[in-house]
Amino acid sequence: MSIQNFQLKKYLTAILFALFLSINVEAALTQVESNISQTALEKSNSFEREHIILIWPENLQVSWYQESGVRNPDHLADWLEKCYMLCIEWLKIDPNQHYNLNKLTSQKARLIFIHNGMRDYNFGGKLPRPVIGLRDFSGVGSEDWFGWLTHELSHEFFLCFPEIVSSPKNATWHEALCDYMRYWLLKESGLPAAANRWRQVLRHAERHDKYKGGADIILNYCDRAGYKSPAEFWAEVKGKNFTSCFGEAPWVNTNETAVPHGRYKIEFEGLIDGAGSFTFRGDKIYYEHFTWQYPKHIKINGRKWDDLNTPFDLGFSFDPVSARAIEGSGRNTLALIPHKDRLVIFIDDFDNSSSQYRISIMVEK
Repeated sequence: MSIQNFQLKKYLTAILFALFLSINVEAALTQVESNISQTALEKSNSFEREHIILIWPENLQVSWYQESGVRNPDHLADWLEKCYMLCIEWLKIDPNQHYNLNKLTSQKARLIFIHNGMRDYNFGGKLPRPVIGLRDFSGVGSEDWFGWLTHELSHEFFLCFPEIVSSPKNATWHEALCDYMRYWLLKESGLPAAANRWRQVLRHAERHDKYKGGADIILNYCDRAGYKSPAEFWAEVKGKNFTSCFGEAPWVNTNETAVPHGRYKIEFEGLIDGAGSFTFRGDKIYYEHFTWQYPKHIKINGRKWDDLNTPFDLGFSFDPVSARAIEGSGRNTLALIPHKDRLVIFIDDFDNSSSQYRISIMVEK
């Protein structure tokens, strides 16, 4: 064989090999995974691991939290995979197997992290399997952002346990369990300083906060029992009524505050992610939106308010100046502001993800 023919053969072999690699890269995604990845808002690259897929914008510039050791999306995919495998090791369940059971290969999908307009952990509806939406990249790469990722990843696992999803009393501990796992995932994935700071945050949380306050209750329970990992904790509580372990959840306490004659009690609750105000004027309530997402699951005295663009009919009027908050909970800003002609509840939830807010108000007729 001549040198020219040898070089030509070598050149053609290289082309065929490159083509083979490109075909295999595309084929690495199942049809369902490919369909989801194509919903990304920007031109993005796919970083695939055994259990997770990270869909990441090509041109996103990030200042990464130093302790994480992450310097690019490839490192981030490795870190997410590590967190996923830690959860499998501790909780003895692989959600991918759970969601892909008895499906054709083209219908199977790993857990996908993607910036496509979705926020937090998404499941149900038309989604073929749960997906974690990367929100709007607020605080991307920061210490709190890494913590937020561990919280959302934890949802993937606890939603697979019948002990939680089929029992209302156990289900109320779901968010607390995710904030509890945030501590352990940060600690064991290479971010011990962030984990210790998160533990301090939990220690100062209100007991009525079903996120941080609940996580503190769980961690205190583990400290008293001497558990050294989530594996020991879960082996103990799995299959039990959580109330027998942690006591009654403070945020679902049914004790009623006595309402004096001539007054009303107004109970407000909702899932908030961003800032907005709820204004009581006459016998109506009006919502004004400021930042991030519209609130969800708003209830006034137990009644749902689904369409926030339509005023809520309170059914009675009261003296706004008389309003007094008798109980309230929420992780960031929750303010009650009385005026002569109106009463305003202002909420600003500025941390990553959403959080539950509650306030009880006593007013005079």
